[in-house]
Amino acid sequence: MLGAVHLLPGTTQSSIAAKGDYDAEGMATMTLSEFHRWFTLEICRYNNSIHSSLGCTRGAKWEALSEEMMGDIPFEMEAFRVSFLPSELRKVRRDGIHLFQIRYWSDALAGHIGRGDGKVVVRYDPCDISMIWVELDDGRYVGHPQFVWRHYPETEKFRRDSHDFEEPLVARERCFGSKR
Repeated sequence: MLGAVHLLPGTTQSSIAAKGDYDAEGMATMTLSEFHRWFTLEICRYNNSIHSSLGCTRGAKWEALSEEMMGDIPFEMEAFRVSFLPSELRKVRRDGIHLFQIRYWSDALAGHIGRGDGKVVVRYDPCDISMIWVELDDGRYVGHPQFVWRHYPETEKFRRDSHDFEEPLVARERCFGSKR
C-alpha cells in the first residue's frame, strides 16, 4: 500500500538520495484535501482486498473478531477517534484555551482555571480546527468550540482594527491550502 504513495505526482520518495533532482513541489498535483481523500480510499481498498494468509478481507476478519471480543473494543467510538488526534499541553486561562491563535471556551473549562499548573491535554483535528477536546481527570474528553468574535458586537471594532486577528477559516486556508 505505501508503495502506491510514491507513484503519485510530487512524491518526495523515501530518501533525499532517491528523490535526486526531482522537483516534488513543482510536480505535486493534489491539494491536501485531495490527498486525504485518495489516502482514505486507498486504506478502504487495502482493507477490502483478500489477504493471502487470512483467506478473507481484513475488514471481514475485523468484523468476525469484533463479535468475539466486543468487550475489548472501545464503547464510545468518538473517544476512540479523538485519542488518535494530535495533542498539545495548554494552559486554561480566564478567557479559555488558546491554540493556533484561536480561542476556545466552554463553561466546562472554568473548573480548570488556576488548578495546579493549569495545563491540560488538548486534542485537535488538523482538518477541522473549529473544535478542540480537553482531557478530563478521569481520562474522558470533552469538546470545546472556538470562541466566535462575530457573536459579540462589542468586539467587532477590535476585530476590524486588529491586524493580528484572522478568521479561523481564513487561517485554516492559509495553513492547509483548502477549505476541505
